Amino acid sequence: MQTIEITVKVNEDKESVKSKLINRGFIQTSDEHGHDIYMTKDLDKLNKDNILSILNDSIILRHHYGDYRIDRKWIVSKNKNYKDNMVTSEEIISVLIDNIDKMKKILEKDGYKVLVEKKQYFNDFTKGDIVFILEEVDDIGLLIEYENKNDFTDKTSEEILEEKLKMYNTIKEMGIDISDNYDIKKAYDLIIKKYNL
Repeated sequence: MQTIEITVKVNEDKESVKSKLINRGFIQTSDEHGHDIYMTKDLDKLNKDNILSILNDSIILRHHYGDYRIDRKWIVSKNKNYKDNMVTSEEIISVLIDNIDKMKKILEKDGYKVLVEKKQYFNDFTKGDIVFILEEVDDIGLLIEYENKNDFTDKTSEEILEEKLKMYNTIKEMGIDISDNYDIKKAYDLIIKKYNL
């Protein structure tokens, strides 16, 4: 099953957004911190033109912790496909692990190096089958992520991009001040900043 998501920058403060969502019947269903460590074997090859391909070949060490859910750690691999610089499909493979530091040492022994780290604090807001994730990402700011849980396996790139626009408009209908770009790539943006690319 293939789901799709959008991520958009928020141009107002978090409390204002939370209030708007709660007033529209959304309920907060998570309160968590996340820490992702992206690791690659190709750090010495990194340039502005190959960031997305290096991210596709990266391994992520992921740690989520906070109220509502138990502490969780994973090793994650993502493979994304793009059309017009927008994600049209994504395959995620993840395995639960018990120790991030030991897994990092194993990867380093195999030639992996830290590419970038992403730290964020997030809250899920749920109403029916809609879940908005309000994310405060270090060095990026406030974002909203919206994952569509329907199966898009047999959809064309054009159909997926059309659905993403509808999802964007659903967020706009909440009265939230958001940017025009609804395909924010967090790790990409952090790499641009970290390496001045």
